[in-house]
Amino acid sequence: MHHMRFKWSYLAAIAVSLALWAAIILGVKHLLR
Repeated sequence: MHHMRFKWSYLAAIAVSLALWAAIILGVKHLLR
């Protein structure tokens, strides 16, 4: 079951990174408006 835990932690890290990128992109678009 260690593989499942590693996979979920890996997916969580990807989700967090995507959320950060989305926040940065939205912030830049808001500033450029």
